[in-house]
Amino acid sequence: MTVLENKIVTARKLHRCDFCHSIIKVGEQYNYCSIVGCDGLYHFKSHLDCTEYAKRIAPSFDGISEDDFQNQVQEDVEIYSIEKNTIHSMVKEIISIKESKECT
Repeated sequence: MTVLENKIVTARKLHRCDFCHSIIKVGEQYNYCSIVGCDGLYHFKSHLDCTEYAKRIAPSFDGISEDDFQNQVQEDVEIYSIEKNTIHSMVKEIISIKESKECT
């Protein structure tokens, strides 16, 4: 897998986050990657929160799958007793909890 482009952009139309599958709204900033893999060129879009969470799960950010991402969210939801909601909202809450624990 080779990352050709990795940047933060502002949505001009609705997109779907490739990690949590929630909508990226018009005007919202998101992470955009162009990647060449075994199956050719593809584009990966994700909420900034989801990108940050993925980096915490796998610091090298290579090869983390949507399933690994979602499984880790579910584990953290149970660990931190978070009310189940959309995956994106749970990711935001997990990041907030982990950041507050890092500061103490």
